[in-house]
Amino acid sequence: MVEYSGEFYTLTTLDSFDSNLDPIVSDNWGAVADYDPAYNTYELSDHEYVVYKGRVFSPETDVNTDIPQAGQHFVLHDPRNPNLKRYMVRLAVYELTKLIAPNNVSVVRIRDYEDSMKWLNDTVRLRLSPQILRKLDEIKKPVTDWQLATLQTDYNLHRNPWFI
Repeated sequence: MVEYSGEFYTLTTLDSFDSNLDPIVSDNWGAVADYDPAYNTYELSDHEYVVYKGRVFSPETDVNTDIPQAGQHFVLHDPRNPNLKRYMVRLAVYELTKLIAPNNVSVVRIRDYEDSMKWLNDTVRLRLSPQILRKLDEIKKPVTDWQLATLQTDYNLHRNPWFI
């Protein structure tokens, strides 16, 4: 990166590079453009630079915000399992509050965290079914869960320990 005649230039290629030529004449140098907030297609790469207030920056994140669009950034009716969403949101909120004030985490957040971890551990150990929609096989029929196929002894919903 060099400054020449008040403009910034970056070396783009070393093929037939001549260090005696100035960046305006040489094909090995490329001019660094000024930052434009209306231009939203900056590359997030190691060779993309912009000039902002007399200084050179390399874009690291997209500084221009996206306009939220239904179907691209969010969906109206979230198809994910409500149990998983609830417990994962509780865990995320606990982790965020712990980062903000580690010595001042609410008792409610701690209880939510403990309940969520207990639910996840019980689900992993097959003590309860998370009631996630079943995968469909080739003929579009639901595939039976392993725990239902091997451990369920009664199909009565009131005496079935898997439906909690």
